[in-house]
Parts: sequence; structure tokens; C-alpha cells
Amino acid sequence: MCNSPKKFATFSNGCCGDLIAVIRAPFLSNDNIAVGGGLPIWIDGIADTGCISTKGSTVAIGDQKGNVYVSDDTAHSWSRHADGLPSPSSVLVV
Repeated sequence: MCNSPKKFATFSNGCCGDLIAVIRAPFLSNDNIAVGGGLPIWIDGIADTGCISTKGSTVAIGDQKGNVYVSDDTAHSWSRHADGLPSPSSVLVV
């Protein structure tokens, strides 16, 4: 597994889109890769920038429907750690 810095972003089908995908790419690259490995191809509602948090190899994403997904291996595999939470305004990995 490459330990180079990564960037994460979400893409949607509009400003209030219902189809949201999460991508991962090497920091100094435009080679975007759809994140999989247990994270749904389309997450449930918008995950704004404040709802993506990283620390070391851990990444967490919270979506508008109250799901929180966590990866401990730089987004290669994911698990859902929470669902049904109130719509988050931010996520923080500590």
C-alpha cells in the first residue's frame, strides 16, 4: 500500500444532488479513483467538506442521512460505524 498523501472529495449530480460519490487520489495527481471496499458507490445525501475527516491512515465520512463510514487503511476498506444520526454538519477523527 502506498503511503503517499491522499486527497478525498465528493461529487454529486447537483448542488442538492441525491447521487453522491466519494473519490480518492494521490495528493499531487488528477487520477481520481472511486472509493469502494465497503463504502457504497452512492452515499445517502451530500457529504460536505466538513463531513470528511482524516488523521494518519484513518478517514471518516458522514453523509446527510446520518451514516458515518470509517476506514483505517487510507480508504481501501470501509465499515459503517453509525446510521440514523441527525444530519451531521461535520466529522472529526481524533
